[in-house]
Amino acid sequence: MAGKEDNLYGKDTSKRKVGLNFNFGLEIDGMVEISFMKVSGISSEVEFLTYNEGGVNDYEHHIPTKVKYSNIVLEKGVTKSDVLFKWFKRIQAGIIEKKNFSVILWNNEFKVIKRWNFIEGYPVKWSLSNFEALGNGVSIESIEFTHNGFNT
Repeated sequence: MAGKEDNLYGKDTSKRKVGLNFNFGLEIDGMVEISFMKVSGISSEVEFLTYNEGGVNDYEHHIPTKVKYSNIVLEKGVTKSDVLFKWFKRIQAGIIEKKNFSVILWNNEFKVIKRWNFIEGYPVKWSLSNFEALGNGVSIESIEFTHNGFNT
């Protein structure tokens, strides 16, 4: 029988081996913003060139050329904080401020399980959810970042 330290979802969260997807935050310039509801778009892929070698008809050679990174999209409930919106407005005005930022995954005791560090990013899109007179949902602010790669 496995001990509680071996249980992926055990009561002792300090020994949990996997991070649950609801304990996360964003850190920009050393300041943590933990009010995000959703982070998406953390991915990369290697693009490649396909090469057919003369006389070899059973397969194609795939030669890696470059790494492509997707944009990161962050969603949160609308609050008084307008730090990210002001940064986006400066980008719109042509003042490009590239910053390193991190998405951090914590355990229930807010100890870091994993950190994804994004290099030279900045906001490229900002949007607000629809307002509905008959609705009762939370107003959602969405901000999309481009970046020059990431590491862990």
